[in-house]
Amino acid sequence: MADVKNLVAAEEARGVGRAIRTMLASPLVTYTADPEAFELVLRHRAQVEQWCSYFCGWNLDVDARSGSIRLYKLVEADDRHPLRRPRGGNAPFDRRRYAVLCLAAAELLGSPVVLLTELAEAVADRCAEDPELPEFRLGHGPHRSELVDAVLYLRGLGAADVVDGSAESWGSDQHHAVLLRARPAVLMSLLSSPQPPSRAERRDIAELTADPRHQVDREEVGEAGRGRYSVILRQRIVRRLADTAVVHFDEMGPDEVEYARTLTGGRQIVQAASQAGMVCEWRAEGVMWIDPDRIATDATFPDSGGNAKQAALLLLDFLQERGDATDIELEGEVHRLLDLHAKWAKDYRAVGGAARMAAEAVLVLCDFGLARRDGAVVELRPAARRYRVVEPLGKDRP
Repeated sequence: MADVKNLVAAEEARGVGRAIRTMLASPLVTYTADPEAFELVLRHRAQVEQWCSYFCGWNLDVDARSGSIRLYKLVEADDRHPLRRPRGGNAPFDRRRYAVLCLAAAELLGSPVVLLTELAEAVADRCAEDPELPEFRLGHGPHRSELVDAVLYLRGLGAADVVDGSAESWGSDQHHAVLLRARPAVLMSLLSSPQPPSRAERRDIAELTADPRHQVDREEVGEAGRGRYSVILRQRIVRRLADTAVVHFDEMGPDEVEYARTLTGGRQIVQAASQAGMVCEWRAEGVMWIDPDRIATDATFPDSGGNAKQAALLLLDFLQERGDATDIELEGEVHRLLDLHAKWAKDYRAVGGAARMAAEAVLVLCDFGLARRDGAVVELRPAARRYRVVEPLGKDRP
């Protein structure tokens, strides 16, 4: 009987871990978009809510009527995880698409059932009224394509449905009839900023995403608030690990480093990872959370995700030998690689192609925390040592 109870408890813990990682990967889960994920998180709602609240200070909102679960994450402003276009090459949203997405969502709140052409006309009117908004013309194909990307993204979230017609076809022919139906409750949950956007001064994104509860230091809380400050330090560190996976000690504040290196702080960080089904790996330079099932992983490296990631892996060898390199040196190394592999990366063989590939590869390395840029110099980060090329051990070697 004890063995059965242990097996049941272990399976329950695995389910909780999968549910937590599901919400970390997709802070908005809807029954319409992913019924299995929705039911998983709903089944373990209490444990997920407790984990998010205790370790991160985040709120989990479950709306059974709309079939949506929203994790209101509060994280540092970060441009390394942009929205991705739901079609084509999965390219990131540009500034215009972000604006069109926000305008489309706002218009859908007022008109939950609308033709796509009418939605486009409403977006065009809003853009014409505000000189700071981008121009939007219904008759311009690229502008319609931007709106289609926004609508398909909302559909993928379960925030809107294409009831009749094809949004992709409308992008090519504006006279194609497409009927949309919005889900207002889901649309309303999209914004997770602790500060209302209308109150932001200087339009600073960091100001919008900053958690005012965490904007304190040791001197401000004093001796009486030491316990509360420990909670803040724990949540600061776990938030970053849950969002970026790797945190170097030189990226933390001195109080955060001190907390992480205490017995209590270290146990809390390990416990948070364990409950989420992750492996916590400690190094002299920092901490890493590893998801063995890749549920919470939005991007992987290395993989076969195009020439930029392949070049990034090759440039790692170059940087491992040097520690850092200038943009000119990296461009020269890319030139050498292109000459060495004559049939590789044909799109980068035009004039300026090597510089473009080097820039894209460095961006990949920086996004994954393997390198950082200091002006025109790219420096290798300690996490990159995991990718060092070493001589394999043979049968006759110890």
